[in-house]
Amino acid sequence: MKYSRTLLLPALAAVVNAQTAPDFPVQVSQLLVVDFQNTSISVEPAGVTLNREDILETPVALGQATATRQSTYILFMVDQDVEATAGQPRVQLLHYFQPNLFGSSEVLSFDAQAENATTAVGATYIPPTPPAGDGPHRYNILLYLQPEGFTVPTQFSSIDPPADASARIGFDMAGFAEAANLGEPISAVWFQVENKEVDSGGSSSSSSATDSAAPTGSATTTGSSSASTGTSGPAGTQTQGSSASGSSTTSAGAPANTGNGAGMLDASSGVHRALMGLSLVLAGSAFWVM
Repeated sequence: MKYSRTLLLPALAAVVNAQTAPDFPVQVSQLLVVDFQNTSISVEPAGVTLNREDILETPVALGQATATRQSTYILFMVDQDVEATAGQPRVQLLHYFQPNLFGSSEVLSFDAQAENATTAVGATYIPPTPPAGDGPHRYNILLYLQPEGFTVPTQFSSIDPPADASARIGFDMAGFAEAANLGEPISAVWFQVENKEVDSGGSSSSSSATDSAAPTGSATTTGSSSASTGTSGPAGTQTQGSSASGSSTTSAGAPANTGNGAGMLDASSGVHRALMGLSLVLAGSAFWVM
């Protein structure tokens, strides 16, 4: 029993002292002091939950409190909880990558002429935007010393500069650090952001449309509902969704009060057109995963 405790205590100490989030592949014991410019919100203690509205501006890092000489640094911010593919393990998303930060124990500032400066552009800051109902996302901010002759590794060239946010999905912090010979990070800190809004996106609208596609009367209501859902998609989807839904409303609703054989035929035709309209809406729906 004493032997087991001897093994357990160092492991617990490492977890307690870690300044990056649990399960993040890079573990750091030294705390990084970070503020956000627009609100002066500090990321403390490590693991604190922050409001997205308070962290829309670029984070600012302080150098080591004990630093006596100025050096050049690289700052990263990584979300480790991105669902790139449904049902698959979560992956990383690079939110920020800034080389050529210069200073000592004070606020680090960008300096293109700093010692060991690089021509690497970096990746501009993207504020945390976790999907609604996806639970808290964990964001790690890490500070590395910038080595002489630093360049972005070839296998990560898509992030410098990135074509769009999708180029940052699947980032590998540990792999980047190894490929770029960054060594161990000097310090780090992590925080959480959660979007508690109710998800009203394509999934719920698709379910609603499928559930109510049978009766003629329901088709009229469903057509209106699908049209309003369609407005959240791209411009092309808006036009198609509204047109298809409007068509199902007019055609399916018109013969409801005829009460004769012709009316029944028209109603049957109306149901068919309504279902076709709903199919167009579902086919045109766009889903975004950040």
